[in-house]
Amino acid sequence: ITLDSPKKLLRIKQSLTLSVQISGGNTAPREYSFRWWTSAGTITKIDPGNKATFIAPDRKCSAEIGVEVKDKNNTTYTQTLSILVYKQVGMLKADDVITTSAGAMPPRWETFFDYMTQKHTKVCIGLVGNSLEHGITTYIERLKELSRLEYFEIFNHGYDHVLDKIDENGKLYSEFYNTPWEQQRDHLLKTQTLIKDKLAITAHTFGAPGNAIDSNTTKAMEAVADLKIWLYGNATPAKLVLTSRGLIETSTGHPDYNAFLKKYDPTVDYYVFQIHPNGFTPESLETFKKILDYLIQQEVTFLLPYEYYTLSLPTLLPAEIALSRTKFNFGSDTDGRCTPQQTLRIENKGEDVLNWAVSCDSPWITVEPSSGTGSAAVNISVNPTGQTAGTYHGTITVTDPRAVNSPQTANIDLVVYNANTTNPPFGSFDTPGVDAVVSGSIPVTGWTLDDIGVKQIKIYTNQTLIGEGTFVEGTRPDIETAFPDK
Repeated sequence: ITLDSPKKLLRIKQSLTLSVQISGGNTAPREYSFRWWTSAGTITKIDPGNKATFIAPDRKCSAEIGVEVKDKNNTTYTQTLSILVYKQVGMLKADDVITTSAGAMPPRWETFFDYMTQKHTKVCIGLVGNSLEHGITTYIERLKELSRLEYFEIFNHGYDHVLDKIDENGKLYSEFYNTPWEQQRDHLLKTQTLIKDKLAITAHTFGAPGNAIDSNTTKAMEAVADLKIWLYGNATPAKLVLTSRGLIETSTGHPDYNAFLKKYDPTVDYYVFQIHPNGFTPESLETFKKILDYLIQQEVTFLLPYEYYTLSLPTLLPAEIALSRTKFNFGSDTDGRCTPQQTLRIENKGEDVLNWAVSCDSPWITVEPSSGTGSAAVNISVNPTGQTAGTYHGTITVTDPRAVNSPQTANIDLVVYNANTTNPPFGSFDTPGVDAVVSGSIPVTGWTLDDIGVKQIKIYTNQTLIGEGTFVEGTRPDIETAFPDK
């Protein structure tokens, strides 16, 4: 059974409807009995029992909700999930992580990181991408360490932080304002790549320097699939746009407690509070601490943007790995000829997104790329250098710990022939048939196989070239079955 919820985040006293999905056999709800429970709030079964209404309590908590399903044979199935109940959500947006002139982490940032860790309070930190190009090892390692802690999320804060410049025509521009959309997209992608390559993580959130954006930024954001959340962004159905601004600073790096109290509204569903810790003096840091303590006293639930995003999504059916093929044949000879690369297609089944990795158990097998998300194509090639004549067997394995059917494997067979011992290619014409009389433009179909590979097919009539064949993969399962080693 699968327990579905429209989201896993709910404000106090609000309600939602949960449902049970039963797979296999007779799935008519009245063929089963259902028992629901919750650790907080109330839950009421909806006849015939496969749905229930949950009402959150009047306090923040994590409510554990469960259902027990019993079939006519008294076989029992149980499933649970957690709903985070909140009074108000707060997201701290700390901008402008850059290096010192020496490429190190600035001391004020270190002070801030240490304090937030001690407070066990979550904060997303805006990383300027080009800092990863000249940051020294300790800077990179510190960011890696922060990314592994539950209190921090690193977000894409652009590549070069160009802000409020004047071009040769007197026009005001910033990195994401009054610049071509292709340039904005490239800056987003450049920082995404740097974060992935240097820190081994994927950034899911974006906030522009100075929040200076235009309609081109919307187009650029929609072109970057990994970015799911846009802080202070333009409305677009392609992203979760968080626009509810909470006031902490009255100017960059200067928190103001009285101004904060004047603007703060405890009835607002969520706030994104923007701060600039690298501008905090000892005095302004103390003011920030005072504001943070006040929010904690108000029982604000601090979340990271990507955490908020995932909790706001419906429960997804788990991902499954589907492979286009489970066997690949390669051939080579001692003269250096070899089957060219072949393609394995990984298909993302289910509703959740695959985060897959591919490994090989033999050094003569190469796969590219070796990891990715969602559906993708992987190129498989072999290197027979150093292998004597004979048959070799290997396996590639596709894994995702969250996929219900992980791992999945494909067998790789390599036959190495001595020079000049391979068989000639063979095959058959299927259409037109033998003795058929045809005219005009006609389709010519058939198949051909070779020990190493077929590079080209040329079609002649009366020694006159009339066309070339086109390879179409996967269209002849009958031939694959008849010749499993080719």
